[in-house]
Amino acid sequence: MTMQAWRGVPSHYNLETTFDGIVARTLAVGGAVLVVTIVTLTILSFRSAPDTAPSMRLAVRAGLLCLDAALAVGVAMIAKGMLLVFEGQQQLAYATGGSLKPEHAVTMHAVLVLPVLAWLLTFTRWSERRRGQVVWLGIAGYALAAVLVVLGLT
Repeated sequence: MTMQAWRGVPSHYNLETTFDGIVARTLAVGGAVLVVTIVTLTILSFRSAPDTAPSMRLAVRAGLLCLDAALAVGVAMIAKGMLLVFEGQQQLAYATGGSLKPEHAVTMHAVLVLPVLAWLLTFTRWSERRRGQVVWLGIAGYALAAVLVVLGLT
């Protein structure tokens, strides 16, 4: 994406030249690898990890599930844009393909925010039970923020 920006051409949906098509397909393969990797990590996060605090396990699991939602939104944006490209509506793909960027962004960052919250809570004198309750509150707040973005109420 950075290279395409440096060249002054769109990175997504760009099949205008052979080189651009190769770049777009390479990005697609990289995206597929990311999806498979992150979904695998999400599944693995549900294995037993007795050495990890329950509040941190909860934060990581919820963050990864939100990241999975971000991946689904990203796949939907790419699919929408590519369908337009294949219909011969390249400019419309550029104009509307990123219409779900806010939803994509807000769901993507929970994987950072929630574990940081759980980590910060380790510096308190609170019990693990209380830290877990605060993480649940953080998850609820983050979910509410994501819903508000999805509904366009922000």
